[in-house]
Amino acid sequence: HSQAAAVVLCLGLLWGLTAVGLGSAYLLVWLAVGAAVVLLVRMFLPRVGVAAQWMLLVPVLVVLGQFVACLLAFFVPVASRMALGVTFGPVIAGLVGLGSVAAMWLGAGPLMASGAPRRVLGAAVCVGGAGCLALALLPVYDAEHPKRIRAEWQEGLERERWFLVDEDNLPLQSALRGVACAEVPAGWRGDEACETGVARAPAEVPPGVRVVSAREAAGGRRTVTLEVEAQGAFAMDVSVPVASVAAWTSPLPALYSPDDPYTVRVLAPPVDGWTTTLTLQGQGPVPVLVERRYLPTEAQQAGVEAMVQPWTTADLVVVKAVRAWVP
Repeated sequence: HSQAAAVVLCLGLLWGLTAVGLGSAYLLVWLAVGAAVVLLVRMFLPRVGVAAQWMLLVPVLVVLGQFVACLLAFFVPVASRMALGVTFGPVIAGLVGLGSVAAMWLGAGPLMASGAPRRVLGAAVCVGGAGCLALALLPVYDAEHPKRIRAEWQEGLERERWFLVDEDNLPLQSALRGVACAEVPAGWRGDEACETGVARAPAEVPPGVRVVSAREAAGGRRTVTLEVEAQGAFAMDVSVPVASVAAWTSPLPALYSPDDPYTVRVLAPPVDGWTTTLTLQGQGPVPVLVERRYLPTEAQQAGVEAMVQPWTTADLVVVKAVRAWVP
């Protein structure tokens, strides 16, 4: 009776999920049909052996396994890109656990009919423990499934440095080889970051920022139109201190921290320069930081690959930073 009630409950849940438009509700059809077939066989063909009952469940278990595999194929790649501040491992383990619980529910009938449910459950626990041990001992990453690192070679502002950002949950230091990399706050960029570099004498690099027009505004403010040269970059980040900005023609971006500046990223900036208008407040000149982003050379790509383990992949961008002052 309990198994029949479970089948009816499953069909009722299926109807509710279908009513709200859940596309994956068809899976419950397979689960309910599989459980119903085994239940009917046990009721009207009691002489059918346990092995045959398990064989009846094979198509259902295959569909269930494919469904769990699809969930893992979707969640595992995007898990580390979710800015949650915690590891996504328990959620992935929960997905696998739910699939295992569903499989055990389907096999409840043959399991009870086997006459030794404790032995079967004990074997299942041993298999699960062996799987957990294997996951703990086997390497998480390899050449086909590398750890992702976002790397920047930064020039300007009196220094040159490598800036590495972890895009996965494994500690960043374990992905480096023979490199002293000082940990720094990652902010909105990722989970963990480090830098290694040397100080340089300030170079006379034209900032490529020109004041097109400036006029006084109400309340002691001033409206300034700037033209920022692209200089061959495929993208630019233009940053202005929060305390100095009253308004911007571009929508003010969200701040990861109150101490961060307002930063606007310009993708594929015009060759003849990108123009923007700001309303500035406060006295004195305002610093404008421009970070131009370029594709790396072969030598730069080889440099970052020499810093990281072979089971990693580094997405490298060259960043050249300059600072201009707006009167």
